[in-house]
Amino acid sequence: MFPLALLNAANSTSPVLVFNASFNTDFSDSTGRHTPTTYGSPIISNSIYAEGGGSLSLPGGTNFVRCNGATVSDDFVFLENFSIKCKARFNTLSSIQCVFFANTANDSEGYDGSYKTFMLTASTAGIVEVRSSAGGVVVLSGGSVVINAWYDFELKREGSTVSLVVNDVTVDTMTNSSQWGKGQIYIGGSMPTIHMDGYIDSFEVYNV
Repeated sequence: MFPLALLNAANSTSPVLVFNASFNTDFSDSTGRHTPTTYGSPIISNSIYAEGGGSLSLPGGTNFVRCNGATVSDDFVFLENFSIKCKARFNTLSSIQCVFFANTANDSEGYDGSYKTFMLTASTAGIVEVRSSAGGVVVLSGGSVVINAWYDFELKREGSTVSLVVNDVTVDTMTNSSQWGKGQIYIGGSMPTIHMDGYIDSFEVYNV
């Protein structure tokens, strides 16, 4: 489903789907733009899923799916309007749970250093957060989650407003129009220490 209202009145460019992993039967990107790779032992679960008959199952530990933005080099360079969305279900909240992580290995690309890496997490208290690369600072937070239930998450920018959306409710916003990220999207974990114990379904990235 295309995110609603992802148009900036001053900019007629609408984001398009650049990555789509349904995790119904495998780890593939249905747009054909990327070839995701696995790290550790993530599997496809056909018994617990939100939609479509399958989900990404992430047992506790260093397990995730990585998508290299270098395949289509500008897909994960977020200059204007964008949306990263998925469904997730947690097995535990005993430690910080990383739903997704945007990472770069190159510090000379001109992006905002505070957002060259960022992640969406759930805290041990079940609060949904977006953490930036500036020392892991929490820049957006709100909503609450419990274990063994599915949630819809979205991090998006419309114009200069960046929003954190949980179950279709905007729980926090910030103003920012700089370049975010360049490099890779990690689904279900980060390098090296923050990972997810649970399930992820219907992972989508929209960008200009």
